Amino acid sequence: MPELPDVETFRRYFDSTALKQKISAVEVKRAGVLDGILPEELQKALVGRSFLSTRRHGKVLFAQTDGDLWLTVHFGMTGYFRYFRDLSEEPPHDRCLITFANGAHLAYDNRRMIGRIGLTPSPEEYVRRHDLGPDALTVDEKTFRSRLATRSGRIKQILMDQDLVAGIGNEYADEILFQSKIHPETKVGSLTDGNWRELYRASAMVLDKAVASEADTEKMPHSFLLPHRMKKGECPRCSSPLQHLKSGGRTAYFCPTCQPAP
Repeated sequence: MPELPDVETFRRYFDSTALKQKISAVEVKRAGVLDGILPEELQKALVGRSFLSTRRHGKVLFAQTDGDLWLTVHFGMTGYFRYFRDLSEEPPHDRCLITFANGAHLAYDNRRMIGRIGLTPSPEEYVRRHDLGPDALTVDEKTFRSRLATRSGRIKQILMDQDLVAGIGNEYADEILFQSKIHPETKVGSLTDGNWRELYRASAMVLDKAVASEADTEKMPHSFLLPHRMKKGECPRCSSPLQHLKSGGRTAYFCPTCQPAP
């Protein structure tokens, strides 16, 4: 599932391809991807307009138009953008196709139809309406701890709660816990001051590295868990076989030696 580093990569791709080009047509191929709006509303908001800039908050991308609205894009589990000129290059699960006056196209491809496209007056209004926490890449240490430490539960699930801090999902939560040497089932209330400092440090470091690597695990440091995060994978630190368990309905990978059970 696209997480903060993936969406930041999509945002930069959008910036390099789709900004400041007049939109000539919008074709909604599957209305099920729209977030509370009709196809005609999206077409009215975009056709004849241009995208001026983008922002990102957590896992959500915002594209500002030269009108009074922002396009909102959530990628769900399988969403991504593709910019192309020849329609023979259209991706197989295109759900919304934006065509520019220069003849180029931007497709929102989403095989599993879990992501959503919508409109908002501002990113701030969207964040308030969806009760999103501060962005995980820019949150300060005091806020990070104050929002997470007051909740009960296991740390893996708390890290992934978008209402607390937005942007961390299943895979990057595993990486942050691995770098912090904390077991995913550790109860939040048992974490020490040192644990919280390590969690914040690891969160900032992991997300920075992932963004720099364009969310490509093959480009990430060999010392990271992610390149080894698979069945029969080995810990890059001590070579112990990695283990996995279900945490909040999601699969958590960890090293039983470096991240001992609480």
